Amino acid sequence: MNNGPDERLHGGFLQRVRHGDPHHPTLLYLHGLGESGLCFEALMDHPVLAGWPQVAVDLHGYGKSERAAPALGLEAHARALAATLAPGRYVLIGHSMGGVVATFLAGLLDQRVAGFINIEGNISASDCTFSALIAACDPEEFAATGFARLCETVKRDGEYDRALALYAQSLRLAEPGQLYLNATELVAMSAAETLATAMGALTMPKTYLLGSPGGSGARTRELLALADVAWSAVPNAGHWPFIDQTDLCAAEIGGFLQRLEV
Repeated sequence: MNNGPDERLHGGFLQRVRHGDPHHPTLLYLHGLGESGLCFEALMDHPVLAGWPQVAVDLHGYGKSERAAPALGLEAHARALAATLAPGRYVLIGHSMGGVVATFLAGLLDQRVAGFINIEGNISASDCTFSALIAACDPEEFAATGFARLCETVKRDGEYDRALALYAQSLRLAEPGQLYLNATELVAMSAAETLATAMGALTMPKTYLLGSPGGSGARTRELLALADVAWSAVPNAGHWPFIDQTDLCAAEIGGFLQRLEV
């Protein structure tokens, strides 16, 4: 049974927790670039997921978690998180950059991962929006003026887009150097087009969810198919399908969970 929300700081990570049946694997949510676990609140409280233990973390340098010095690369985020996770099994649910971190984390945890849901994770260069804008700056420019401009742009656009309004709340808490490093990594990894292959090589049950028509595009879908990664689209949604269409996204996740042998 879901016993309500809880927040705690563990191993330097801010964790938003929903308690549930301890016999179920824990649903572990990993946020995107500039985001925090706050973006998953509505999804975590959805009745379809009631009864599952759930944890949404703020990665180092994001949200309310500790800042890392020096900033952590994407694989280092996965290693730091793996070192602090409680024993037990997990279903990884990664969004955008979190899908990339979750891909690395799944390789580290191996048999402890009961399943992996990648929501709009970076696969091709077409998936780079804010990351491409950030990476186009030099680091000094971004720290001096670029970060503030980005926050103002997202806040303004959030007046007309609920997902961006939530994003603005988290983005202002991000550490600019951490944001810049991870943005440049995402652009490079997406351009290399190896992330679908890495996901396809994982042995646990997995799926990729995208928003349609505003989310991942044709090249990403093509690469997923080539890597034999099943994908499905949440209709009338963009990059944050779990915010744009919470009920439909929760139903997709619930169906995946029902198919797991746990």
